[in-house]
Amino acid sequence: MMTRKMQIVPKYADASVLPGMLMHLSEMKGFMIADPAPDIRGWEARLRDGRRVGTVDDLIVDTTELSPKYVEVKVDHEAMSASEDTWVLVPVSATHIRDNDDCVVIDWLPVAGIAGAPRSSRTAPTREEEHAIHEYFAPRKRSGDDEPFDNVFL
Repeated sequence: MMTRKMQIVPKYADASVLPGMLMHLSEMKGFMIADPAPDIRGWEARLRDGRRVGTVDDLIVDTTELSPKYVEVKVDHEAMSASEDTWVLVPVSATHIRDNDDCVVIDWLPVAGIAGAPRSSRTAPTREEEHAIHEYFAPRKRSGDDEPFDNVFL
């Protein structure tokens, strides 16, 4: 999980958004990330083993809670073995911030890796897309093992 609770706050007294939506922070005119949390947009996205997978492009914000729900990662072409630009949404709960090197680390990833992650259409996800994202990034219990999570970072 992100090491700090990141809150989104209005820059101006008259800034407002409709509650109950998911929006890109970049589209929320008049809002910003509250201090002391850093603005992670533009930071590298890495796996726990240090491999780079892309760059944090934006945050998807829950407009009721005014907190980020997803990190939108523009995936490096090499990580996807693709020539076109690709984005994935990673639940905030599956990441943590490493501010000593301006990096967001993806903590939980199945064997299929970032290449198997549901793609983002660069719009707010639908309920079905949210379900697929959470299913993909959820830590799994291994059968016959007492360990609570399958920490695969490929």
